[in-house]
Amino acid sequence: MLLLLAVAATVQVSPENASSTSDGDLALFRRIVAEMQGGASYYAAAHHQLVTSGYGTQSVFNWRLPGLAFLLSVLPSLDIGQWMLIVIAVFAGNVMVWVVNQQGGSRLAALGAVVMLLSLAGAFTPGTVLLSELAAGIFVLLSVALYGSGLRRAGLAAGAAALFAREFAGIYILVCIWLAWRAKRWHELSAWAAVLLVYGAYFLWHYGQVQLHVTPADRGYAEDWVQFGGLSFVLATSAFNGFFALLPTPAHAVLLPVALLGLLAWPGETGARASLTVLAVIIVFAVVGKPFNTYWGLIYTPLLSLGLAWAPWAIADLMRGALGRRRTEPQIG
Repeated sequence: MLLLLAVAATVQVSPENASSTSDGDLALFRRIVAEMQGGASYYAAAHHQLVTSGYGTQSVFNWRLPGLAFLLSVLPSLDIGQWMLIVIAVFAGNVMVWVVNQQGGSRLAALGAVVMLLSLAGAFTPGTVLLSELAAGIFVLLSVALYGSGLRRAGLAAGAAALFAREFAGIYILVCIWLAWRAKRWHELSAWAAVLLVYGAYFLWHYGQVQLHVTPADRGYAEDWVQFGGLSFVLATSAFNGFFALLPTPAHAVLLPVALLGLLAWPGETGARASLTVLAVIIVFAVVGKPFNTYWGLIYTPLLSLGLAWAPWAIADLMRGALGRRRTEPQIG
């Protein structure tokens, strides 16, 4: 499994459409961190850069939570932050490959290592540490892997880190809460309740800080976040996965259902955790998200890619089932 580290160090995958969607935000986040390194507070720097760059500032959802920017601003360089993200991504990928090996065998694990490598290679692209969606997606993957290996407390901690990185990880948290409730793990439910209380307080404080910096001259966006982009937007978000990005856009319409089929065929609670998270995110993204928000796919595509590893076994089972039913059908004559 450590082969994942050796190979990943030589690979950089950046989806073609990243240049038209996330580069503007990457540059914005870089300027915010640079201004913070010069002594500005996060909210002063964010307001200045958002207004200067023509972004809407009236809605709190146009402001990222300050945690990631603050962490990067106190590091000697962004490269250190990038390598921290790489280490976490490689660790998450290796733990997940180990889990797949335990649950599906060595051949499936080998295929899982390939899709993990391609899916996480974006972490090796300089500057991507600034994307909170990427950090959240890696922590969600790590959380699922740790839960699958039996380390529930560590899995919970990784899930909480994902939530504090990006609020969309709350979809994954709801899946975790449902699974804990179904299994009657009351201590875990209590821990999740504590995480949500702390996060709620953190977000309320964030909201208050935003309101202190918004002025009557600040502008909002005419269009709402609810866009009902449907399948076209979902397919665009799925492109922010290394494996998907290697293929032309029309192929994504085939890969997406195949990957979903593989996830649904993944047995046990780990499979349920992964498949329910991906399905829930896809449903939300079919409703919420503007055309330029396609890089939000970084949140769920590491999990989605695992479905491609399970897909051959799922398809084989379907074919065996169909052929078996045909053989047992009574002959009418």
